[in-house]
Parts: sequence; structure tokens; C-alpha cells
Amino acid sequence: MKRTLRTLVIVGCTLGAAGVASARPEGEHRFVLTANAGIHALAASRTDIFNFDLHAETGTLETTQTIGPDPVFDGGAAVRLSRQAAVGVAVSYAQGRSDATVDAMVPHPFFFGFHRQAQGTASDLAHRELGVHLQGQFWIPLSPSILLTLSGGPTYFNAARDLVMEITPVEVGFPFDEVDIASHTTTRISKNALGYNVGVDLAYFLSDRIGLGFTARYSRATSDVDLDGAPPLELGGLHTVAGVRARF
Repeated sequence: MKRTLRTLVIVGCTLGAAGVASARPEGEHRFVLTANAGIHALAASRTDIFNFDLHAETGTLETTQTIGPDPVFDGGAAVRLSRQAAVGVAVSYAQGRSDATVDAMVPHPFFFGFHRQAQGTASDLAHRELGVHLQGQFWIPLSPSILLTLSGGPTYFNAARDLVMEITPVEVGFPFDEVDIASHTTTRISKNALGYNVGVDLAYFLSDRIGLGFTARYSRATSDVDLDGAPPLELGGLHTVAGVRARF
């Protein structure tokens, strides 16, 4: 009886181990790491209108600039929870510089209500954007070497922009019918926002662990700016990146 019981225990353990092995085939990995570089491809234009006081009157300052496209760096990690479901996080960072057209209506030094137009360009305005993308993922193995991943979830943004909020006008000369912009002053604003992301990644593994991949991710959020005349910041856009994949 004891020998029979021992035999049954051994057979049961052997069958259980075989079942676990068959539930997770050889070559099926649990972790995926990504490192990418590419383009933040969606350009966004914004126009800011600010008032300023000069000669006991109010002038207006209007600036228009286009943000992007910019280089973006992106990295992430994911862990498989079941055969095809996974969770992950990706971090993207984009930065660049742009020019803004400046149009101002400048009060006259002697006559009330006689504003003169001044135009110029503000160069080298900096902007940056950090995105932390939390993702629910669905893994679709197309072959032992090709993995298609669909993802989506919330995104936390931190962004900064340089805005032209002040100018220094200079009179051209008598009879003061014309005025130029001698210089401008920029102010950096920094904002946080919560939005969303959806994406797709296609990876081709050159070996069991290392491969190459391409990611397209769209993310979006808006953040109010606490300045009169400034529209909300439009954050996110389309990221198209490529880079290295590692799985374990």
C-alpha cells in the first residue's frame, strides 16, 4: 500500500510539472523592454494676445508660433499577466525651439487713440514635453519572432513653453507715425495635465531576446493657462519612434 501511494504521488507530481510546462511553452517571455527615438510629428499652432500699458493707454501684443515637429525619446517596460494581457509604462520626452511672429498695436506718445502697428519675430523660443504613459497591453504573437502589441491608458504630462508677453517699442522719429520693436521679453510657463494614450508596437526579434521595433502612439491632453489672453496648452500628439527591444 505504501509503495502504491508513493508511486501515485510521484506520477501525480510528474503530471503536474508536465501540465505547468505545457501551460507556458518554451520561448514564451514575460518581460519586454523598449528604447526608442523618433519624431513628435503633430505640429500645433497657438496664438497669444496680451495687453500692455504705455503712454497712459493700453496696447495689444499678439504672437503666433507653431510647436513641432520635434525629436522625441521614448522608453518603456511591460510585464505579461496572462497569455496575451500585459501592463506597462512608457516615458517620452520631446523638446525643441521655434520662432513666433509678433504683431503689436502701440499707443502714440502724444495722441490718444492713435495706435501704430509694429511687427517683428521672436526667435529661439524653447518648449519641452514629458509624458508618462500607463498602459494596458494586448500581445499578439504573429510568429515566434514577431510580436504585435496594442496599448492604451492614461497619460500624465508635464510641459513648459516660452511665451512673448512684453515688448520694448522704439519710435522711428518725428512725427512718430511709425514704431519698431527694439526687443521682447519671454516668460516660461510650466503646466501639468492628465490625458490619454493609444498605440501600436511591432517588434521583430533577431534572437530569442534582442530585436528591433516600431511604435506609433497618439496621446492628448489640454491644460489651462492662468493668463488673460492665453489659450490652453495643447499637449501630446503623434509619436512615431523606432528602436531596440529586449524580452526575458
